[in-house]
Amino acid sequence: MLGNWETSYNEVLAEKSFNPDDPSDVYFVMLVKYEYEHLNQAWNKIIADLPLNSKKWVCDRLFSLSHNLPEKNYGPDLLPAQPQDNFEQLVLDP
Repeated sequence: MLGNWETSYNEVLAEKSFNPDDPSDVYFVMLVKYEYEHLNQAWNKIIADLPLNSKKWVCDRLFSLSHNLPEKNYGPDLLPAQPQDNFEQLVLDP
């Protein structure tokens, strides 16, 4: 599944955003540089092509698979104190 780290990794490789004055951006770009140099092209392709969400049937039950919400792979939306509506997005009704 495409998590927040993989999304950021792909954005750095696509040169979508980078602020050289932001220490967090500089640090993350250095992490991506290291990973990119140590992963082969097949792994970079796998990371680039990861789905944001998926569904899987197990024992006659349909499970939703995602890193966070089905259409959003970052943020605090599923912390315990968040609204119930956030959690309802995880329930599938086939």
